Amino acid sequence: QPADLEELKAFAMPPPRVLTVIQAVVLLQTGKKEAPWTDCQGAMADPKKFLTNCGAVNADAVPAQTCKDLHDLYFRSDAPHKDAMDVSAANGTSLVAGVLCEWLHAVHGCL
Repeated sequence: QPADLEELKAFAMPPPRVLTVIQAVVLLQTGKKEAPWTDCQGAMADPKKFLTNCGAVNADAVPAQTCKDLHDLYFRSDAPHKDAMDVSAANGTSLVAGVLCEWLHAVHGCL
């Protein structure tokens, strides 16, 4: 639901796990690698558009470089939460992040 994104947008700085999930969504939508939180908030400024953009992602056409960038984001050595892309762990931090994490798994095969 678009209103659910308000929870995430309200963070001055989200928990690291939430940031990683949102950065991954923004990467799939825009190709921007490791977007700063302010850019992530901007991407969610219009929640309906953000969700529409999620629906527009073609899982069969994710560029190889984007797949590599996602892998690097998820598994970088300095990642504060190695389990950032674990749906249960994401749900434990934020239900909205958990839903988006589940969506990431559904649309992207290299997780």
